[in-house]
Amino acid sequence: MFLSLRQFEKNIYLPILNLTAQKTSLNFKSNVIKIFGLDLKRFFVSIIWINTFIIADTNHTKVSTGFLNDWLYLRFNFITDIIPNLYEAYLYGGQYLSVVKNNPIAAEKLLNKSSNYFKEDYQLNYTRGMNALFDLKDKKLALVSFERMKKSNEFEKYPILKSIYLKLLEKTGDYEKLKSYFVPTKNKKINMILYNLKTKIDLDCLNNIKYNCDTRDLFGKPYRKRGAKYFAPRNLIIKNQ
Repeated sequence: MFLSLRQFEKNIYLPILNLTAQKTSLNFKSNVIKIFGLDLKRFFVSIIWINTFIIADTNHTKVSTGFLNDWLYLRFNFITDIIPNLYEAYLYGGQYLSVVKNNPIAAEKLLNKSSNYFKEDYQLNYTRGMNALFDLKDKKLALVSFERMKKSNEFEKYPILKSIYLKLLEKTGDYEKLKSYFVPTKNKKINMILYNLKTKIDLDCLNNIKYNCDTRDLFGKPYRKRGAKYFAPRNLIIKNQ
């Protein structure tokens, strides 16, 4: 009898339940919680906050789900509806949605919401700018964040950020602002980028016979002319910059 039962158990195949957080998580209506007092709001949000990171998954948001229907975005949006100035919800929520969940649309929505309360914050603008540039491929939107970032002292500590900013100005066609940076610096890499950008603009102007063209490079050397064509006096131009 015992052997028969063991054999029977071996022949039974139970279905594997694959219940994702997207299917099982609960989300709430913020207008219900808003009627509570501040202390009760904070208590409720604390519970939701802890629960969110306990069950947070790493599954990429599916297109079929809808980027703004992702359960984590709905959670962070709910939390910031209840306590709009909760800085960590914007920062960690934006980073998690962008990097882990691969949902740059929801990340942008949440980070844009943060600008109502932390418009000039360096970390939030850094996260939003990188999300816009590398995930959304939106250079103009990225430039908005970089314009805010450069007001911070942190911006000057990382030359790579300045180089990205300068290239964004060039890619978005803001040549007037870009020209204001055409002054040699102490950083050789930045100088190379500046030289490249200035030379590209100047030679395009000179060789297409436009007005008010600058005839000297970043270091004050005059552009050379061979026949009807101008060229740079230094071989520092980098392709695809």
